[in-house]
Amino acid sequence: MTTATIINYLLALTPVLILLVAFSWLDIFHLLSARAIAALILLGGIAAGLSYPLSGRMLDALPLGFSTYSRFVAPWIEEGLKGFMVVTLFVTNRVGFKIDAALSGLAIGAGFALVENIIYLTHVPYLSPGVWLVRGAGTAIMHGGTVAIMASLSHQFSEHDLLIRAGEWRLHPLAFVPGYLLAGVLHTGFNQFPSQPLIAMALSMVLVPVAMIAIFSFGAREACTLLKIEREEHLADQPALEAGTWPESDSGRRLREFVETRPNDPALVAMILEYWRILGQTILSAESRMIERTNGARLDREATADHERLHRLAALERDLDHATLRTVKKLLPFSRNDLWEIAELRQQLHRK
Repeated sequence: MTTATIINYLLALTPVLILLVAFSWLDIFHLLSARAIAALILLGGIAAGLSYPLSGRMLDALPLGFSTYSRFVAPWIEEGLKGFMVVTLFVTNRVGFKIDAALSGLAIGAGFALVENIIYLTHVPYLSPGVWLVRGAGTAIMHGGTVAIMASLSHQFSEHDLLIRAGEWRLHPLAFVPGYLLAGVLHTGFNQFPSQPLIAMALSMVLVPVAMIAIFSFGAREACTLLKIEREEHLADQPALEAGTWPESDSGRRLREFVETRPNDPALVAMILEYWRILGQTILSAESRMIERTNGARLDREATADHERLHRLAALERDLDHATLRTVKKLLPFSRNDLWEIAELRQQLHRK
């Protein structure tokens, strides 16, 4: 590999990675590990790998020239493929706050751009360094920015569903439409400057970081407010659960009614109350960690207790029969956001 080739690869691949690293560092919650970011980059790369042959087929099928196709059709196909990866994150409950939605979107877009640029570097390696600079600092950053905005808007329109009882959650595809439409419009607008690439590059280098900073600022305030509200709700149930009685809440009433439909079984009541209590304590611990991280602290004071709680939860889940456990989880007051917080806690403990 020649020096010129190495320079071209650096110009095409490094700008969006630098942007991704910078905003990962700015994430006050430090939610995404290096492994998680690598997985998201891989998802974006898969989308780019699917886009290349699909675009070839579309070009053959549509009565359009390459210029018209790249300016008006390709953006919607590419954003659709990246959007599918975003939807996958929400379906699998890998997104909790708007900040990590934006950061996850940026990583997916970065992966898409990396693979796309590698494909072009392989097929047209003779292009000048200026072209690869435009693709690296312009096109690649644009890809990251559009997915970050799409993911953030999707979170905004899905927020109510993320905060209701997890057992009542349903996927609403329309929640992802506004983000997809805006990403498609922005991408299409970027592609309208084929003869003025420096303008498109400059716009990407300015607007994407500004948009990310705005999302991070709003998302941080929103997340901190949400954490405080959720903590108060979870703390309110703990005294009754510690006393071995049902909390005076909708979930307490519904679970009590559920138990009353079963044969008199004090052991079952005790197990469900213990499961609820320990699950609530684990979520409270996860929320405390997140609040501490916003203040720059990573004390992990309850790491040992967290391990013990998670082991006890696993034991209770084994002891409860499958049908009962499924019903209990559906009736508990915890949201998908709460369950995501536990998943984040598990990952943090695993990294220790």
